[in-house]
Amino acid sequence: MFATIKREFGHLDCVFVNAGNSVFLPFEDMTEQSFDKVISVDFKGAYFTIQKALPLLRRGSSVIINASVGARKGWPTTSASRPRRPRSSISRESSSAELVDGSIRVNTLSPGPDGHGDVRSLRRRRTGQRG
Repeated sequence: MFATIKREFGHLDCVFVNAGNSVFLPFEDMTEQSFDKVISVDFKGAYFTIQKALPLLRRGSSVIINASVGARKGWPTTSASRPRRPRSSISRESSSAELVDGSIRVNTLSPGPDGHGDVRSLRRRRTGQRG
C-alpha cells in the first residue's frame, strides 16, 4: 500500500491509524489466543502502520491514532478490547517523542459518547418526550 502511495503521490500529509480487532466474549471465556489477537492487531497494527508510513511523511505532517470508544465506557464482553486507550496513549507518546524532531504531530482521537445520549434521546429532549 505504501509503495503505491509513494509511486502515485510521492508523500503523505496525514495518516489516520485505525488498527483494531474486537473479540466479544465474557471475561471467563476469553482465551489467551483470542486476547493475543486483540493485542497484536491493536498495538502492533498501529505501531507498524506508523513505522511504514514514516518515510512518506513530510515536515508538518500529522499522525492520528484512533482509540477505542470502549476506553471510556465498559460493556459486557469487551474486557479484552477495553485497554485500547492505554495502548493508544503509549503508542502516541512514544511516537510523539521520536517524531517531534521531524516536525510530525502525533495525536489520539477517541470517538464515542459525549455524555448527552444518542440521537434518539436528543430528539426526545427537543420535543419534550420522555423515555
